[in-house]
Amino acid sequence: MGCLFMLVVIATGFFAASARACGCPPAYSYCYCHPTWSVEQHAVNSCSNVPYLSPYNDTGVNLRLLLLDEGLAKLEIQPDELDGWVNNPWEWEEYQYGQVPFHARVFLKQYFRSLDTDDDEGGQYPPSYESAEGTPWITLDTGQVAFEKALEAAVEVPVEERDLLIRTRRDLWQTLFTLHERGESTSEILDKTFVRRIASPAGTHFLAYLQAVFAFYTERYSEAKALFTALQECEQPWVRETAHYMISRTALLHAEWSGNRIQQNNDGSSYTLWTKASIDTTLLGEAVQAIRGYLQRYPSGRYAASARGFFRCCYSLAEDYPALIEEYRWQFEHLDSAQSNLTVSRFAEEVPITLPTHAQAALLRFWLPLACNDLYRMRRHSDNALSLNELQAQRPAFIGHEEVFEYLLAAHHYFIRRAPGQTLTVLNRNEQRSTGYTAFSSRVLRGLALEATGEHRAARRYWEKLLKEASSQLLQSETLQLALALNYKQSGEVGKAFDAGSPIVDPYLRNALLHFEVTAPLLRKIAITQHSSVQERHRAVFLLLYGHLIKGKYKAFVRDHALLGTLPAPPERSPNKWCGDRSPDVTLFSWSGEDLKDGLRCPSIVKIATILAADPQNPYGLLCLGDFVLFNEREHDVIWFEPWGIEDKRRPSSAPVPRLGVGPDPIPGKVFSRGEAYKAVLARSDAPPDLQAYALHRLVKCYAPAGINHCGDRDVPRAVRKAWFTALKTEHGRTVWAKSLPYYW
Repeated sequence: MGCLFMLVVIATGFFAASARACGCPPAYSYCYCHPTWSVEQHAVNSCSNVPYLSPYNDTGVNLRLLLLDEGLAKLEIQPDELDGWVNNPWEWEEYQYGQVPFHARVFLKQYFRSLDTDDDEGGQYPPSYESAEGTPWITLDTGQVAFEKALEAAVEVPVEERDLLIRTRRDLWQTLFTLHERGESTSEILDKTFVRRIASPAGTHFLAYLQAVFAFYTERYSEAKALFTALQECEQPWVRETAHYMISRTALLHAEWSGNRIQQNNDGSSYTLWTKASIDTTLLGEAVQAIRGYLQRYPSGRYAASARGFFRCCYSLAEDYPALIEEYRWQFEHLDSAQSNLTVSRFAEEVPITLPTHAQAALLRFWLPLACNDLYRMRRHSDNALSLNELQAQRPAFIGHEEVFEYLLAAHHYFIRRAPGQTLTVLNRNEQRSTGYTAFSSRVLRGLALEATGEHRAARRYWEKLLKEASSQLLQSETLQLALALNYKQSGEVGKAFDAGSPIVDPYLRNALLHFEVTAPLLRKIAITQHSSVQERHRAVFLLLYGHLIKGKYKAFVRDHALLGTLPAPPERSPNKWCGDRSPDVTLFSWSGEDLKDGLRCPSIVKIATILAADPQNPYGLLCLGDFVLFNEREHDVIWFEPWGIEDKRRPSSAPVPRLGVGPDPIPGKVFSRGEAYKAVLARSDAPPDLQAYALHRLVKCYAPAGINHCGDRDVPRAVRKAWFTALKTEHGRTVWAKSLPYYW
């Protein structure tokens, strides 16, 4: 609802002085996408970020790269975040991740570390709905701790009263939960009998504070504001300051809640709809004044940072973007101030969410979000594309950050104007010598521009030179290796990546090349090359043999099967707990179907291939190959050969930028489909009846158990499936295959 998320991020809660943010789910929770193996991305994809300032990066990634150059953060591998994923190249994940490109959340969780000491690690910020995130209740726990400490320090409160007040505050959570379940907002928790038991002056101040807190947590904001206001001049110092702070917090929540409107459904029922347009601006103005009032009276108070954080929520609700950006700029320039409640990590998390991309005039006030927004507007087909004149007019906004501005200018020529020559002109007059990520962005852009001009040989020399000079900055070498691999591909020389002494050493990138670009002759060469790693040789043989098998190259399979005997023993395998062990296991090609419980009695896979080499439509051979695919759970092994991300994967026209996995298929041929194989058996009049029965049995089960086809061929209507089932039951009713199938799907 509106600013609730932002309140959660910027208000520390009831009694804390610095903000905490919602915990982020593990990186893998966001990994339902596949990377585009390219240095120059052409579409937004959270799995395809690169460590240079790219228009197609997640805006948070670009912002963090700029923060690295400001010396406010660093990149370092966090080995515990993803269970060693980065350091285990034997694992080739189902989603085909490498190190570059990377998922935006992997960058955040696995690499990026701010230099703040006050960050997420303490776990002080409630991360879930169960911890009351997004409600006024979010500070119940921290508020209780602060309340008890204040009472313990208030020696003027008698012990009996102190114990009673503490006990009552501890019971507040259960009381509120019970009222919530009943749909009520009042309780006898602070009835007259209770009140009479608190008699000391200081005790009555704490009691009055509890009454105000109870009204606050039950969302009776007008009453809560009045009760807190009555306490802002009381004699008890903790109650006095905290009440003053709570006036601002209550006023802000009251203003936000004023955006709720009851809406009626056609059936007479109702629901609550919140909109910014419905917010009472008078209440919002009162909130701003209350915040200013607290900060004027307590500029270094215990809640000063939290109170100042409320300004951002107020400005966001009011859509006062100039004020909001000024506040972010102030926070960024005063990270060590007692009134700052943004760590570097929180700044990077919050800014991309809260700043609108259309507020160009306001963004001119702060170069950092302006640079990120400029990159955002350089994307292809942007509804609000950045013009060259507009960018040039921004130069004054980047005073002190000229390196960033010159890069943006070069990037505009490249990404918007598609003018690589002009890009090189801009870069040549502002050559960067530093090792930061803005300078690295300029170097990458120079290489891309050289490639775009057709100077592939010059570009190759350039990439190789950069690799020799590569700094120790994380992810830079992997990016340059990918650029060089794409250069090899453009020149038809992918094999150079696997030469002895090749500068392409990133195991994930080499895996991607093996899967998507390496032809059968090159796979064969890698399999017997001594300088190739053991893992790579095993992978090459696996891809070669499996490619032959599912692409119908049966004679080649039989010939190359002998390569298995040349392989050294594989290293110890360690299954990944997220996706299972997807690494290639060449023992697959020792398979035999002699003892299958629910299949044909089939010979070894070599004999099956020999049968199909003599007759590619042999019914027995096709059915046994189908069992090999089925019983080894290889239904979806097209992932070994095809990159995800575009519909027509091998059509060059579908790839506007160089990328792996687009172009001629390195192992050409139609992929084997069990469904098509079963239909081919039925189409042969000379197929033995028992094999026809088995083909019908398997065709029907292609749609088990939910009516979804998993046999690789085109779906057919249910009437066709019924016809298969009927034919099995009537024409082959005495077979075990008919008797074991009670229904169709």
